[in-house]
Amino acid sequence: DAITRSAHDFGYKCIVIHDACASRELEFNGIRVPAEHVHAAFMAAIGFAYAKTISTELFLKDKKSRD
Repeated sequence: DAITRSAHDFGYKCIVIHDACASRELEFNGIRVPAEHVHAAFMAAIGFAYAKTISTELFLKDKKSRD
């Protein structure tokens, strides 16, 4: 997510293909956070302020319509 935030800060309009990204299980203060929750939290934060988040299917459909 650091690259996306940095690109946004430099004025780029970013697109993140959410189902092409992965995460891993993390732990905070003794609480285990499953990978899918970590992924969802990061995508929510990125999508809120830094990038458009879309699926691979939608990205390819949009790309095909632009070609």
